[in-house]
Amino acid sequence: MSIVQVMRFRCEPAKLEAVIRARPEEAKAAGEHARSLGCLHHRVVARDDELMLIEDWPTVEDSSKVWFQRGLSLWLEAGIPLEPEERGYYRTLSDPGEF
Repeated sequence: MSIVQVMRFRCEPAKLEAVIRARPEEAKAAGEHARSLGCLHHRVVARDDELMLIEDWPTVEDSSKVWFQRGLSLWLEAGIPLEPEERGYYRTLSDPGEF
């Protein structure tokens, strides 16, 4: 069973949205690189001055692979800190009502 890694950053999410709109191929390449290293799912969610990166990985060890360098220039341009304010690892529970 995979683990879910959640990282929370304080930043201006609109800046990342603008950078991704301007350079979608680079963002896509970073995601494809993460997938090649074992990332199962990747999602970014935001509100106000907070951004969360949510990813599924086979193991905690796999999640620590240095894939982020591929998307590093996007994050730096958007002013997102390199270290998250908070990082957590979660196990997935079996839920018959999941969809």
